[in-house]
This record gives sequence, structure tokens and C-alpha cells, in this order.
Amino acid sequence: MPFDGADIFEEVRRKISDVKKKIEELEGEKHRNLEIIFSVVKAINSSLILEEVLKIVLDNLISLSKADKGCLFLVNGGESLRCALARNSKGETIDENEISYSKTIVNDVYLSGEPIVIEDVLNYSEFSKKESIVALNLKTIICVPLSIDSEIIGVVYVDSSRVSQINKNEILQLFEILAGHAAIAIRNAKLYEKLSKAYADLQSANEAMIKAERMATRGALASEIAHELSNYLTIISINAKLISRELAKFSIDEKLNNSVNSLLSGINKMKYFIRGLLDSAEMKPNKKLTDIN
Repeated sequence: MPFDGADIFEEVRRKISDVKKKIEELEGEKHRNLEIIFSVVKAINSSLILEEVLKIVLDNLISLSKADKGCLFLVNGGESLRCALARNSKGETIDENEISYSKTIVNDVYLSGEPIVIEDVLNYSEFSKKESIVALNLKTIICVPLSIDSEIIGVVYVDSSRVSQINKNEILQLFEILAGHAAIAIRNAKLYEKLSKAYADLQSANEAMIKAERMATRGALASEIAHELSNYLTIISINAKLISRELAKFSIDEKLNNSVNSLLSGINKMKYFIRGLLDSAEMKPNKKLTDIN
């Protein structure tokens, strides 16, 4: 058979072209993934609503990993985890009582603090025989901890019943970047929830104070109501100061800090009013009928 240099050259040229095309595709995917990361980080840092933050994080992690579904677990007091949100690849919320996942993987990641990435479970003998994984027919699983300053506040988990075409090292890096930002955003959103609760309590106290002012036609009544308000306000003040201390240690979010300062200012104004109400009650003379004869 004669040597055909032209055919060999054409074959080499075609292979080089295929490799170049593959590299361009990979670079394009990396660029898209980075754009997603920047977009997600911007979105979660602009929201203080916990449910919004959880949805943004989970939906994008499911999309990045080409998973079927995912769960985001948060520490629920002590050392237990609760499913804070479960979603599928269509962006639909799944009832936490209906979601199926590998509890073994979630618990391992939570207790060890180390991520687990399984591209194809058949290639991992330590996982391929786990009952929950076999029963759910899972093929690809990714699970990473949510941590702040070495404290694990939760776990994010996604899985698929098919083998997802992912680069293990790259997807792990993306997940860890997002998980780090997500943990901070979740903590800030939780602080905001506490702050909102303190505001609601302050509003209730303010309404009670206005009502008391209208009702206080006698000094004794004013004094009694003022004391009750003072006790209620003390509880709100303690909670507000605890929130302020948490923010001082962890948060640099200007909106949260301004909200706490506004809350503390409102509490001080109410304290001033109550002191005035008490002083007024003590100074009001008791009117008695006397015999002038």
C-alpha cells in the first residue's frame, strides 16, 4: 500500500481542529460559569430576605452541576440539620417531606466539614453500596458545607439519577466559592429576621404606649401602665443589644448596621417618654374632698 502523506496530514489537521474546538468549548463554559458566579454573588449580597437568598443559591448550584434536584440544609439548634429548601431543575420547590436524598452523604459532610463530589457513583466503591444511594438510583452527587469562620451553619446538596458530565475539580471550586458567599448572605439574612422581629415588638410597644397615653386620665393608671411598658421595653432592648453585638462581630453590612442603630434610637425615645409618664404620674396631686368646716 503506497504511503499517502496528504491523507496523514489531513487526519492530523482534523484532530488538531477537534482539540482546538474542544478547548474553545471548555473555555466558553468556564467563562459562562464565572459570569453565573458573579451574577449570583451580586444577587445574594443585595438581598436580606432569607427565602430569596436560599432560592438564588440553590437554583444556580443545580444549574451549574446539571443536577436533577437539590436541598439546602441549615443547622436547627444544637447539632441537627433541617431542610430549609428543596428545589428541582425546573425551579420548582419540593415539599421537604417528599424530598429524597442521601442522608449518609449529607451527614458525612456536615460532621467532617469536607465536601464530597461523585461524578459517577459506580466508580466509588465506598458509596456504590450505600443503601440510600442504591435505593434512590443516584449517579452523580455533590455536597459541600456552608461555613463561616470554621463554623458550619449548613450543607448544600445536589444529585442526579444520571451521570452528569462535570469536571470534578472545577465544579468543586465553583461550589465552594458560592457556598462561602452564600453562608455570609444566609447569616446576614438571619440577623435581619431577628432585627425585623425586634422592630415588630417595638411597634407593638409603641402602639401600647399611645393607647396608654390616651387612657391615662389618672396618675395611678398612668404609673401602672408605664411600669408594664418599661418591663416590655427592657426585653426588646436586651434583644436589640444582642443583635448589635452579633453584627459588631460578624457583619459589615451597612443596611443592617443602620437598621440596628435606628432600632436602638427608637427604644431610647420610648424610654424617655416612659420616664416622663412616670414623672407626670408621681407629680399629679391626688384630689380628695375635705371638710372645710
